[in-house]
Amino acid sequence: MRVDCNKSGGAVWRIRLSPDQPDGDVVFSERGFDDLAAALAAAQRETSCRLLVLTGTKGTFCRGMDLEALVADPEHHAHKGTAQY
Repeated sequence: MRVDCNKSGGAVWRIRLSPDQPDGDVVFSERGFDDLAAALAAAQRETSCRLLVLTGTKGTFCRGMDLEALVADPEHHAHKGTAQY
């Protein structure tokens, strides 16, 4: 998933989760979690941010965890991926 943070609203920040692929669903990936954590940390540090709005795309917030990545590398994702989730 891609994480886009719009800070132009001043006190209101908008974080939009969007798919990596044009026709895909939003799926929580390791990189997406890292990007989301960075955006949340930036919002927490910024004293002008008073409200954070988290949205998805295409009428669906997200499909959930990236189970294909979990199955492909269970040793890695079973610990880090599930902890992030």
